[in-house]
Amino acid sequence: MKGKDRRKDGWFSAMRSSYEHVFAHRNKHVRYRDLKKVQFQVGIRALVFNLKSS
Repeated sequence: MKGKDRRKDGWFSAMRSSYEHVFAHRNKHVRYRDLKKVQFQVGIRALVFNLKSS
């Protein structure tokens, strides 16, 4: 792949992995079947998680 900066990609991966790891095992089971309700549930969970960790 031409023009690919491996050092930059590695840096981004290292930064992203610490945040993505937290949410990797969340939201495996949802309570609702409607897409809007599921999106609301996921949004509220993320909001609560961010408020707890602050």
